[in-house]
Parts: sequence; C-alpha cells; structure tokens
Amino acid sequence: MFRRRDHQLEMRLQNALDSGCSVWVVGDIHGHLDAFENLLEQMELAPGDHVLCLGDLIDRGQDSAGVVRRVRLSENIHSIMGNHEWFALESVEADGSIIADSGWIWNGGLETLMSYGLEDTDRLPWMSDEFQQESGLGDDIAWMSQLPIEVVLDDWRMVHAGYDPKCSDDEQLIDDTITGMLWVRRLFHSHKSPWDQQRCILVGHTVTCTLPGASHGEIAVSAVTLDDGRPAWLGLDTSMFNGRMNRLTAFNLQDSRLLQASPDQAWHRHLDKITV
Repeated sequence: MFRRRDHQLEMRLQNALDSGCSVWVVGDIHGHLDAFENLLEQMELAPGDHVLCLGDLIDRGQDSAGVVRRVRLSENIHSIMGNHEWFALESVEADGSIIADSGWIWNGGLETLMSYGLEDTDRLPWMSDEFQQESGLGDDIAWMSQLPIEVVLDDWRMVHAGYDPKCSDDEQLIDDTITGMLWVRRLFHSHKSPWDQQRCILVGHTVTCTLPGASHGEIAVSAVTLDDGRPAWLGLDTSMFNGRMNRLTAFNLQDSRLLQASPDQAWHRHLDKITV
C-alpha cells in the first residue's frame, strides 16, 4: 500500500514557513546530480530551510543513485514519489529480480541500474540479493516505497503529476492504483476550475513547454486562479530529463523566488503575484 501523506513532514515544512524560513520545491531531477548540486548551491540554505523534490529523482541521467542518496541522507531535503519511482518499485520482485521487459527498464531504468554499478545487462532478469546489498539498491528501493504521494500545507499542495478532476479526493488513491496523482496530464492542466479551492498546487511530470503559455525552460502557470489571485497550479518540470537545453527549477514557497540550474549554468529571478 502506498503512503499518501507524511504528516510529520508536513508539520516540519509548515513550521518552517511560519517561522520565516525557506521551503524550496524542486521539479523532476531525473538522475542529474550535477545540476541538482548546482541548484542547491544557489539556494544558500540557512538553518531551518527545507527542500522538497516533486519526485522522478531517478532515470535517464547518469547518477540516479547519487541523487537518491543526496536526498535520502539529508535532514532538510525531502521528496514525494514520482511515476519513475513507482516504475522502479513495480519492477523489482521480492527475490531481487528485475522484470527485464518492464516499462521501467525502457524508460530510464537501465541508466539507473548502471548508476548502481550494473555492467552486464544480461543479468537483468536475475538481479541478485548480493548486488542489491552491495550496491545499496535494495535499501534505496525500500526508501522509495515509503515516499509520500503528496504534501499538503496551509496554502500549498505538492504532488508529482496533479489530480484527476473526475475523481474525488478520496478516489485519487484506490487499491494501490493511483488514478491521477502520478500520471495525469491533460485532464488536470485543462480543468476550468481549481481542483483545490484553497491551495496552489505545484506539480512536475509534464514538461512545461508542452503546456499553454510556457516556452522551453520556463515554468508553466495556470490561467485559472484561486480566490486570493494565485494560479491554481504551477508546473516545474522544465525538461531536465532530455539532456538538451535542460534546466532544473526550484520555487520558493516563502517569497516566490525562482532558481534554475543546469550542470554548468544558473538563473535567478522572482515570480510576481504568487505570495500569500
């Protein structure tokens, strides 16, 4: 059974905001540890600040293992689950074997396994317990399985993909089948009214340049607004996965600052009219 929320984490993040500290929300990293480290450096984190990743820590980039361990071993860096973590969890059998023809392998999972030290891809169907223990993959998979699906704060809501507007809040997660929160795209982004009337929703998953009004490398901003004037949602997946003109994006819930980084560049700006 997936873990929908982590109330202790939510309390820590809300307390940080209430005390004036920063909470940075980061879009899909996809194994690009170098860009993530560049982004963290730009944040200049102070005591009490936190970072929350929107899932898809892994796959496609060269160092998924490094990204997972950077998040997992940090006291102030956290993550929710993305569909690529879900792919990984669904592809690993109890005996440690990998489903070789699974969707995960062909959507970046092979690169992830190689980052854990896999050299002989012919071993995929017989991934041993020994390999999992020596590489740390087993422990990291167990950690991924405990990631929450969403984070809900007083004024903000973070989820990997969005919400299925045809389903109620209770129906978003049924019998381990996630109807919208890890997979939805067009249904959520094209919905004509806010899914959450009180909170701005921050999502990744869908590359922003495929959404109306956003150019390559820019965040996407919903045209639908809440009663307080904020957009109903913000999209933060600025195409880090594709390796071309890639940017990793962070948004600060405290003051609406935007940071972006690639392996060798950084950008800093402010998003107006988002603060509460």
